[in-house]
Amino acid sequence: DSARSHGVRTHLCATLFSGHSAFLSSQSARQNLIDQLIMLVQQRDADGINIDFEAVPLGVSQALTGFMIDLSEQFHDAHPEGILSIDLPAVDWEAVFDVETLREYVDLFFIMGYDYYWNSSNTAGPVAPLYPLTGGYDRGLCRTVSDYQSRGLPGEKIILGLPYYARLWKTASGSVPSATLGAGTA
Repeated sequence: DSARSHGVRTHLCATLFSGHSAFLSSQSARQNLIDQLIMLVQQRDADGINIDFEAVPLGVSQALTGFMIDLSEQFHDAHPEGILSIDLPAVDWEAVFDVETLREYVDLFFIMGYDYYWNSSNTAGPVAPLYPLTGGYDRGLCRTVSDYQSRGLPGEKIILGLPYYARLWKTASGSVPSATLGAGTA
């Protein structure tokens, strides 16, 4: 209510961090979520839906794409001006997210441009490097965006999420890069 009173668009976010196979293999569970999301958007007069399904295994990639197509068609039928977005990992190692297909159904793709180096990383490094820190780990924001665009994701549909945090590790030396001596903290 506070966001709406200040003219801020609101989006309902649905998250799933485990149990992907059980959810995506159940047509009734998928339809129930779609129905609930559309109802909640109507009740709250929200502007859109964001799907944040993380650590999705490769084996459910097609089911995820099918779910997003069903959600998109039903949501856009009920809310023609509504915005459907999905969160993408900084590195989609196994191409779980079929952005070439999804670009026709999803309005915006939120790339989680962070956690290139994690609490348990063996090497200390930036949470969101613009370019790779070393040749041995060639990932960074520029490569992430380039990779998604090369898979067919148009630039006008990309939102690049950047962190407001960093990580701190005890390291073997003060040089860059340096091996970590334990878990890092945010």
